[in-house]
Amino acid sequence: MNIGIFSSDFVSKPPFEQRRSSTWGGVAEVVYNLSLSLNEKGHEVNIFTNTSSKIDVGKQSFEQITVHRYKSTIEIGGTPVSIPMLYRPLDTELDIAHVHLGFPSNVISGLLYATYHDCPLVLTGHGEIQLNGDDRIRDKLISVFKKFLDYIVMRTDANTAVSKGMIEMVDYFNTDGEYVDVIPNGIDLSDECDHSQEEAKKKLGHEPTEPLILFLGTLVDRKRPDLLIRALARLTDHYPKATCIIAGQGRKRSELEDLAKSKNLNEKVYFPGFIPENKKRIYYKAADVFCLPSAHESFGLVLLEAQLQGTPVVVSDLPCFQEIVNDGQDGYISSRNPEAIAKSIGQILSDSELKAEMSKQASENAKKYSWSTIADQYIELYTKTLNNY
Repeated sequence: MNIGIFSSDFVSKPPFEQRRSSTWGGVAEVVYNLSLSLNEKGHEVNIFTNTSSKIDVGKQSFEQITVHRYKSTIEIGGTPVSIPMLYRPLDTELDIAHVHLGFPSNVISGLLYATYHDCPLVLTGHGEIQLNGDDRIRDKLISVFKKFLDYIVMRTDANTAVSKGMIEMVDYFNTDGEYVDVIPNGIDLSDECDHSQEEAKKKLGHEPTEPLILFLGTLVDRKRPDLLIRALARLTDHYPKATCIIAGQGRKRSELEDLAKSKNLNEKVYFPGFIPENKKRIYYKAADVFCLPSAHESFGLVLLEAQLQGTPVVVSDLPCFQEIVNDGQDGYISSRNPEAIAKSIGQILSDSELKAEMSKQASENAKKYSWSTIADQYIELYTKTLNNY
């Protein structure tokens, strides 16, 4: 099968490194890992993506994967738009076009390709398309694009979402009678850490016997890292040596640092900033508990990344988290308040046998989400869509 994937950005990592490297998002990681797995299963993959560069960087190939990177022609409200991406993919022969929802140019490009070549179109949503309130031009563009999405969803031959909870959360899948397949994101099982928890703690400069709680993510309102800091303030009476790492960057960092100081936790809460992909496994392995008390998510990939290292998780009671975490087995699903979060974390820290069993169950749960398994689900969907077209 020859599969075309249309993505708003793509990674710069082996075997697709770029000299003019830029940051990329979670969707780019999904496309990267999915493409590698499809390639391993004998399928040809063409990835069409734009860059923030004004220079057309051309093609890169690895085995049966070809990455087509198109230059950014203009920026509208800080969003790069590639005009060449709208028409140049038309020269490539594909069996099926798969759009991962992102910037307008990649979505429109996939729609144009499917219409011009009369081939099936698959759309994958990764979450709500949010307005940020800081850029009126960008927000206006996104508002117009969201209206156009209603037409695109009606035109697609198959739609997928990363969780059932996401389907209920977004508005672009609200077409009457629309069927949406749930195919979750996957994880790379080769990312399993080869250090013990004691060794991982030492590498981070923490005492092996002291409880360590980890948050890793963008420091923004919707992820509610403040709730973890407030929970830690309640835990210190019973666990005076407990420490917390709030890893990541974001506009809330200074506010969170001030909160930690106000709770007299400035020596117990650490802010290491952005953690590179190749360093994350050490942080996950070192943690006794991983906590994500978000108010709004579509999936929760970091939960699986933490569980792969055998780390129990404490999460808020979002529908998408309830699809991943088995409450009381590989972690706890908690109400979104400091008292409940502190209680759940305390239950894990206070019972070594429970923690060991949760660690085992967490690792087993994560391994159900291998990219090989996820790729098989997409291949089944592609085949069914082609047969019904």
